[in-house]
Amino acid sequence: MVYCKGHTIFLKSVDPSDKIKDHQYIYGLLKYVVNEVGEKNVVQIFTDNGSAFVKAGKKLMKKYSLFWTPCAAHCIDLIFEDIGKKDIVACVIYDARAVIKIIYNHRWLLSQMREVCKGEIVRPGATRFATNHIPLDSLLKKKDKFETSIYQ
Repeated sequence: MVYCKGHTIFLKSVDPSDKIKDHQYIYGLLKYVVNEVGEKNVVQIFTDNGSAFVKAGKKLMKKYSLFWTPCAAHCIDLIFEDIGKKDIVACVIYDARAVIKIIYNHRWLLSQMREVCKGEIVRPGATRFATNHIPLDSLLKKKDKFETSIYQ
């Protein structure tokens, strides 16, 4: 993707799946793109945070007058992953997933929750660690209404 004069343009797609850990390969790809677009037209490059991308990005900054930036979303996700490894947090996440699973596996309970809370619980995702924390927030926001309806 290339961003220029207020427009984003798709430039090229590559499947480096088998070479994702090879910083020389990634460096070569990025170097090719910089040369194709023109060094004077490239200000910044964003990549994944994998070690090969870090090495390639740093090497690129030495060769060209540009900035390399790791993906902020990936950085935040790594922070959430570390937080999720703490025993107390891991237990809470495990319990929250269990509660969500129970609610969604019992139609009456699910129907009651939807009616009382006026919506869904955001369910955990499998790929991003931040998605472990989003359902927790969703449960907390609906907790009081749901508890009130259950204990009436």
